[in-house]
Amino acid sequence: MTVDWYDEDVVGLSVAVSNGNFSGVADLIASLDFAKEIASTLAGFPSRPGDRREVELGTFDPEYAGGGVRLAFHTTDGAGHPAVEVVVRADPHRGPAESATFVIGLESARIDDFVLALDHMDIERGATVGLVAAQQAVAADDPAAGKSE
Repeated sequence: MTVDWYDEDVVGLSVAVSNGNFSGVADLIASLDFAKEIASTLAGFPSRPGDRREVELGTFDPEYAGGGVRLAFHTTDGAGHPAVEVVVRADPHRGPAESATFVIGLESARIDDFVLALDHMDIERGATVGLVAAQQAVAADDPAAGKSE
């Protein structure tokens, strides 16, 4: 998430998301306290298997200008491994109606880092905060990929 502009009431954000296969970017408008609100929602996630938390930024109503991002944080198994289902929608007033939905695997420690960064984010032009996806077990370009002992 990058702050593009702000005024006394709202902030303009550019939100780029990708899972390596799919990606999307939404330019949207959010409240000035969006970072604190997201941090509050995600603090301590995941706290147990089955934990689910949702964040929505911008709008999904085509009557309003701006894009939207919906993040549904959830656990994927009984061990509590986290992931996020992402829905990103482009501003339909700036081109064709476009959207993407996909899942990104996460690590609990990276969520904690994201929450901390959001808590300390200053609202100023160019300020950026991001959430790092979980590392893949074997990189596709790893020469040892596919080999077993």
